[in-house]
Order: sequence, then C-alpha cells, then structure tokens
Amino acid sequence: MSPREAIQRVAIEVLGKSSEGLPYRELVAEVAKRLPDVERSEFPSALGDLPKDQSEAVWRPRPGHFKLRADGEGPAHYARGRKRRIPQENSSGPLWPDKPLPNHLDNLIRFGFHEVGAWQLSAEGIDCHFDSEVDAKTSLLAYVMGENVVFIGRARTTAAGVGYVRRSIRSALTRAKPVRIFALTAWDHAEHKGLRVNVAAGIEDELVERMQPPWNNFPGQ
Repeated sequence: MSPREAIQRVAIEVLGKSSEGLPYRELVAEVAKRLPDVERSEFPSALGDLPKDQSEAVWRPRPGHFKLRADGEGPAHYARGRKRRIPQENSSGPLWPDKPLPNHLDNLIRFGFHEVGAWQLSAEGIDCHFDSEVDAKTSLLAYVMGENVVFIGRARTTAAGVGYVRRSIRSALTRAKPVRIFALTAWDHAEHKGLRVNVAAGIEDELVERMQPPWNNFPGQ
C-alpha cells in the first residue's frame, strides 16, 4: 500500500469516529499519530484529494472541513478554499485558480521563488547555509523536500514555530531527507491610502492556505 493510500484509508477510519467531521489540521494530527513513519509532506496531497479520490465516502461540508458522507448527504462537488476570485479584463500577472494549489515546487517557481540554499546537520544541531546572498529577515522563505513544499514563512512566522520547525528539519536530515531553501525576494509594492502594504505577508497567507505546507501546522498556531 502506498503512503497516499494508507493516509486516505486511516483518514476515513478517523472520520468514522466523528459524526460532525474534522477540520484539516485535526485530521492531519490524528492520522499522523497512526502513521508516524509516513512523511508529513505526503499529507497535503493525499488529504486534499480525499473528497475526489473517495468521493463516495468523504465530502467537504465547508472549506477545510472533512466529513463522511451519509446517505444522500452533500452536493456533487465539494467546497474549496476561499471564495473564487473573478479575473478582471485588464488585470495583468498570474491569476489565482479557483481551487487550492497543488503542493509542488513548480508552483513556488511560478510565483518567483528561486533556490538559495539548504539546511545541514551540524555539531550544534542544524545550520542554514545560503548559496546566494539573501536577506532572510525580509524575504519570504520556503522549505522544500523532494518536490513538495513543507514550510512557507517570513522571519516572524518562523520565529513563532521555530522549535517545531527546527525539530522537523532535523528529523528529516537525520533520515537523509534533504531540505532545500527557496526564497521570494522581490514583489510589486502596494499602498492603501498612503500606507505601505506588506505584500509579502499577503503572499505568505495565500500560499499557506492554498498549498497547506505540513510544517506550517505547528502546535499552538
């Protein structure tokens, strides 16, 4: 049985014990307890596609919430993310799709991220090594394992979950799983009535919501 199949099978078992269903983060936590050896990077795709792959059994009564389908319950389609954004005729640049983004490296590169370094084991624990010059405090960083995005955040986000994220990085490296670092260092600036808008924060929130990187679901968030 593949990791994807195991995750979906256990998720259905977990949902079967909750008549009201579970939000995404709680479902991830419960499934992870039963599958401790499965990489957390496997979870977003497997659970995100659960209402499609197992449409006869599972549906989303609202965005980010999973529930077993009772007889005749639920529409033919399931709720997805935020409200659909209506493209404007004169808009330029990439438009967000009306569904969550697949958790793939290609989608980071599509929006301007580039590889800047990697995490490495050290005598003190782990160290972040940058191959190119980058201001980690102002850039939007993303950690990638294989082709999957496992974390997205600015310095403030990283600090909030630093212990959990660092433990996750070290766990991956001790199992010979490389953790590469990508960065978004430039974006179009914006203002609202003379106030400068933090565009990086908006990009971070949107990417985290749509890609669901597993390490962003750190305890206490």
